[in-house]
Order: sequence, then structure tokens, then C-alpha cells
Amino acid sequence: MENDTRVLTLAEKWFGKGKGKDNFFYLDVGEGVALEIFLNGRLYRGSGGSAGEIGHTVVSLDGPLCNCGKRGCLVAFIRTSLKKGKYEEVTTYLGIALANVIQLFNPSLIVVGGPFVRRDPSFLESLKKICRLYSLSRPVKEVKISLSEVKEGGIRGAVIPILEKVFGAEGFLKKNSSVS
Repeated sequence: MENDTRVLTLAEKWFGKGKGKDNFFYLDVGEGVALEIFLNGRLYRGSGGSAGEIGHTVVSLDGPLCNCGKRGCLVAFIRTSLKKGKYEEVTTYLGIALANVIQLFNPSLIVVGGPFVRRDPSFLESLKKICRLYSLSRPVKEVKISLSEVKEGGIRGAVIPILEKVFGAEGFLKKNSSVS
């Protein structure tokens, strides 16, 4: 079984903007904030399976208490801002987090999805603006940040690990590289 963000990332790989890409990032913004990393044609899970927990990166030592028990997590700031109706703050926090990702990994593509991102039509442009402010100019020019357009991503992505298990990951990937 995969978590919801990983399933959405797989859907993005097979049916969305990640199609044909061996390396991209998927930022899922909803109740939580997660970043999935697709490297060398595979999901990167980390040594213990918790890679991409960007929502629990600490952005301020004296920030609000998070449900994980720590103070100042990105997701705690975002939840606090959402409760106050301050969507601009949410975009700023997410933009700074993505700027850090851009600095660390120099990705060519970051796809953003999840229930929050559709609330504000200007979200994507605001996010890009914040990334430009807080990233070095070269890596931010090299990355494309776009919204996910995959419909029913959870359902579609959930099928992929099953098919990979049944047919073998390599066999499934080679036979179905043009799945649409």
C-alpha cells in the first residue's frame, strides 16, 4: 500500500505532467503538506520510507504547536494561516519551502496538487513569485512549476503499484511507457 501523496505522484507520472520524466517532484497541499520525489524513474522513499515530509520541516523555533508534537513545522504555520483566512501567508510559506527544495535539488519540474491549490486562481503565479524571491536566479529559472491536471489521481495512481507487483515493475514500466 502507498500513501495518498505517493499514489498521486504515480498518477502524475503516468497520466500527467510527469509523463516521460524520470525526475520530478510532486507537492501535495491539503490537510498536510508532502513532497514526493521521483528520481531515476522511481519514487524515492528514503532509508526508512519517510522521505518528502516537508510539512514537518521546522521553519521557526517558536512557531505554533504541530500535531506531531514539535513547534514551528511548516504544516502548523499553514494550518494556522488557513484558520485565519490568510491565504497569502500560506502561499508565502509554501513558496519559501519550495525555494529551499529548488536550492537543495535543482529540479526541472515541480507539480503542485491537492485541494488547497485550486482555491485561488492566482495561487500558482504567487507561488512562482515567492520562489523567485527566495531562490538563486539560475536554479529557479531552470525549474518549471505547474499545477496538476490529473483527474481522479488517487484512483488512477492506486492501481499502478498493483500492476507493478503483478507484472513486475520493470516489465510493467517497459510495456506501458505510453499509458495515457
